[in-house]
Amino acid sequence: MVTPPPKFGMIYNLSDGSFYWLPIFIHPDEPLVKTPFFSILYVFEVMSILLTLMYMWSVIKVQHQMKVFHANLTNSLSILALYYYIPAVSRFFLLSYQLGVISIQGTPERDPILLTASFGRLFYFGLGIGFLPAVFIERCCSTIFVEDYEKKERAWITVVLMIFLHTVAIAFAFSTMRRFYALHFFLIFVLFICLASCGGFIWLCRTNKRRLERISNSLHMINTYTLSISFPHIAVGVAIHHIRRWREIFRSSVHQHLGICQMNEVSCNDVAQYKNNDAKVYFDQLKQSWA
Repeated sequence: MVTPPPKFGMIYNLSDGSFYWLPIFIHPDEPLVKTPFFSILYVFEVMSILLTLMYMWSVIKVQHQMKVFHANLTNSLSILALYYYIPAVSRFFLLSYQLGVISIQGTPERDPILLTASFGRLFYFGLGIGFLPAVFIERCCSTIFVEDYEKKERAWITVVLMIFLHTVAIAFAFSTMRRFYALHFFLIFVLFICLASCGGFIWLCRTNKRRLERISNSLHMINTYTLSISFPHIAVGVAIHHIRRWREIFRSSVHQHLGICQMNEVSCNDVAQYKNNDAKVYFDQLKQSWA
């Protein structure tokens, strides 16, 4: 018995008994463009994609200018931002099929453009699923090399993260198109990954905070610093980086939390000098009052 295609995608049975699932939210014989509501929805989606494409360059630029993350994490985020163009272009092709601008060549499961566009979208979804575990791996590396992690780039960590992300993305895209599992199992798996990653972040944050305190209290490593506990704090700051005043307050608080002086902050010698000047004025006035 052939399973009918669901409303959120298309299932195509192949001659060998296997089937592909194309999650492009249409039926081959029932395009969604039947009412003005869906027409407006498509226009809104296209505008959103175009705005996001322009914003991605700003995201990459801000990441490299602010330098709030380690180079390995910044490079990984920049690569993921560039990869966003793959699902965006794929979605334009899929919209063309939905609107009837491009006709399906032969059968849908044999149409190279349709399959490639669907695979491209699923590939990026897979990158999103593997992102949290990849960040957890990077934070584990910062824990292992906590004493000098921020001073060395260690490009091999970026390579490991990229291999991990690509492996997860390709496996997810292929297995989803082959429909090796039901949709509810996939949602449960994604939820488990998110919860496990968040739990790992909390554990690392507490562990690295205690380690940082021990390093700060050590006399022979008094000048050593690390950003190993700053990721959870900085992740919030990135969301508000576009507001200048908030960005200044946020970065100042992060520097204060880590014990790092900014360039525009008053040095300790200057502060001591100001205090000495105030004391001199006070004692001069006291002498005059007793004279």
